[in-house]
Amino acid sequence: MKKPDPEIWSAWWELDNATSFDGVLAGSYDGDFLAFWSKNLAHKPTHVIDLCCGNGGVTWLANNICNNAELSTKITGVDFTDIKPFNSMKRKRDDYPLVNFIGNTSVDSLPMDDKSVDMVISQFGIEYADLNYVIPEISRVLKNKAQIAFIMHCDWSVLAIDSLATTRRFEYLLGDGQFHEIVFELDELYNAKRSYPAVESDPLFNELHSRLKVAVYYAKNYTLKGKALPESTSVLSYVAKLVGLFDNPNKFKDRKRKKVIEEGLNHVVQTCERQNDLLNAVMTSDRLELAKDLLQQYGFQNPKISEFFYRNNIYGIQVTAERNI
Repeated sequence: MKKPDPEIWSAWWELDNATSFDGVLAGSYDGDFLAFWSKNLAHKPTHVIDLCCGNGGVTWLANNICNNAELSTKITGVDFTDIKPFNSMKRKRDDYPLVNFIGNTSVDSLPMDDKSVDMVISQFGIEYADLNYVIPEISRVLKNKAQIAFIMHCDWSVLAIDSLATTRRFEYLLGDGQFHEIVFELDELYNAKRSYPAVESDPLFNELHSRLKVAVYYAKNYTLKGKALPESTSVLSYVAKLVGLFDNPNKFKDRKRKKVIEEGLNHVVQTCERQNDLLNAVMTSDRLELAKDLLQQYGFQNPKISEFFYRNNIYGIQVTAERNI
């Protein structure tokens, strides 16, 4: 399994991104997510660790659930990237006295003592690690009587399917579609002419526009192994934004346009890298069986594994288990 690049994710968490998503889950976790964590943290364990926490989307939520009435639960977020959630999310440490974050730390080598933790949680994170190493490490730090609760990506969730549709379209635009090369050339052509009619009269104008139409068409109608992929709104919005830079004949010269294209290109490259990490990390049926076997091996009898729904769609799988040995 390919390991995620820490530099890419460190750059993502350096911004004020609460989660790893651009779309529906970009702001916070609510609804079914809140219900899941409220139920599984209702007993208010003494010490909880949140693995692969990023900017603490679930860490903050766990604090709100466990420490809403009185301060009773120490919550530690751990991530392999260089995270600084208090700074990134603009939160004051004094407002969260029992919340702590540890960055640059592999989740299969946790800086906790043996049998020192009551509960391990993770949301769309632990599956990025090697289960053969992380589950034994979780077992080491957990007390004999302990719990786990995970929400994990699976290869049939709407998130995985959307990531596949988005990433493969973006990769086409970056590669065979030559989308960005075309819009960069258009930008140069527009800025080199004295008038918009002069732009239109240049033979290169029609050539570039023809190539652009082809690239956009195939991006919208992209197929994978002969099968059409679901529509990707983020790709459609992105293409429309860059194509729209050339829609105003009265503003054919625009020195800022190149910077917009460059920023868009950088965003697409980073999006593909992050979403390919997601696609590499998804839980398949084989990985689910491995996780179940490992949990049972380390004392978690009959772990509960089922599909996790959000707004009536499958967003992943949920795994809960108790140990009392």
